Amino acid sequence: MYVHVGNNYTVPLKEIITIVNLQDPLSENMQDIIEQARLEKKLTMITNKSKEKSMIICDDGVIISHISSNTLFKRGLGIKDAE
Repeated sequence: MYVHVGNNYTVPLKEIITIVNLQDPLSENMQDIIEQARLEKKLTMITNKSKEKSMIICDDGVIISHISSNTLFKRGLGIKDAE
């Protein structure tokens, strides 16, 4: 099963480690994770800078999405009407 994480980008459910809600201001730990992924060229931004709502940590990288973590969680469970 695949999860649509925004902007026509899908990820295999089995590759998702966790989905984290991004709140402003970002904690130092969240900033470190994002910076490390950026340095390793494993960061995928599929949203505009000001609309970041969730961070999807996968086996092979980190994805920043404009879709809320609750919606992505529901999509992973296959719950209908997940927006």
